Amino acid sequence: MENRSVGLINYIIILLAITISFNSFWAITSAFTGVMRISNNIALLALITVILIDIVNEQVRNKVFFNYRRMLLSILFLAFIILLFVMNFIFNGTVTIGNDIATYGWLIPILLLVNIIRSADINIKRVECFLLWLVVPQLILGVLQHYMKRTFIPIVSGGKTIVNTIFFLNGASSNDPNYLNFGAQIRAFGMTDSGLTLGVWALLVFSISLFSKRFTKKVRVFLFIFSSIAIFATLTRNIYIAYLFLLFFKILLTRFKISKHLLNVVFIVLFFFSFIGVYISSFLYVINNYVSSFGITTFGVRFQYLHNVLQRLSDTSSILFGLQIKPNINNPIDNGIIALLVDKGVLLTAAIVLLFIYIYIKYINNGVDAFVNDGVDLSFSSFFLTFPIVSFANNVTTTYGYILIIAIMLFNNNRNKL
Repeated sequence: MENRSVGLINYIIILLAITISFNSFWAITSAFTGVMRISNNIALLALITVILIDIVNEQVRNKVFFNYRRMLLSILFLAFIILLFVMNFIFNGTVTIGNDIATYGWLIPILLLVNIIRSADINIKRVECFLLWLVVPQLILGVLQHYMKRTFIPIVSGGKTIVNTIFFLNGASSNDPNYLNFGAQIRAFGMTDSGLTLGVWALLVFSISLFSKRFTKKVRVFLFIFSSIAIFATLTRNIYIAYLFLLFFKILLTRFKISKHLLNVVFIVLFFFSFIGVYISSFLYVINNYVSSFGITTFGVRFQYLHNVLQRLSDTSSILFGLQIKPNINNPIDNGIIALLVDKGVLLTAAIVLLFIYIYIKYINNGVDAFVNDGVDLSFSSFFLTFPIVSFANNVTTTYGYILIIAIMLFNNNRNKL
């Protein structure tokens, strides 16, 4: 039987992880209520504190023990990460520390969680229901925003826009509210920072509708239809591609026997594809002339900028430790790998990619069945396959990082239990 206090702490962790992953949730909430502004960094501090309370609570109850070998490896990994940050600061200065915490803060909760073995099972269906009760209203709000062309929530606070490019007009995106005066469409964004972020969460709901074994057919049909509408309303091409990939993968599972080991290989190959996008950016820059003839202007601008920003990695220190160039509306670095490279260098990029691969293989896709077709719930396993796909032409590492926290909590000891 699930301990109520432990369960409550778990739900608080999930709530904080979801709201932080929205990027603009706390800023929008503060602007809407008029109370003191709460930043994502404050919410991250609260998340780390609650996780530590969870650790102490279960340790006192003798329901958790530490794997000291994994703890030692994680301490070494954390020391390596800190060293990379120090080297980055030495070469580039320390002005980006606050932004670095917001960008890479999800690493700390993950390192804490992977070192705990829970003997008290978490009720996965109950947690997934909790997740859906939080996310589906955001999808509903996003759909209303798109089709009614109203934001419904404040997007400006203190004279600054607190969302990213939610307006779409003639192939161009912007966060300027004046775009609405010229007939711009609104990308469904809910209380997140962009249609891209809401789209990632819509992909998770869509994956649950396709692969979950824990909900009735009627519930899954509703989730399928509504998440599909929300995905379309985000007006985000990469989300569309990931959506089609999940559909294609579902069809494959109905026709072929696929082992969990093959799924791991697919995840690694997709990551490799996202990585080699760094090296074929010059080719994409060349084909811009052909694509622009179809009126897809942002495609060409996107890869032209990637082509230019990579040229700035011109010496050994910048390649190894980065240049602290952050993705933003003025720096549209729309590739997750390139964004990590130009910010913190190849060493930290490799470490984060390997961490994602390790957690995917060790926790998320570590079911008891040899074949994933054999009654295993693949909601999260399939969803995380979209990470390298979306990352190829978007920067979503932070969003997926916080969703990874939830996945680790669910599968650290449950191993795909129904």
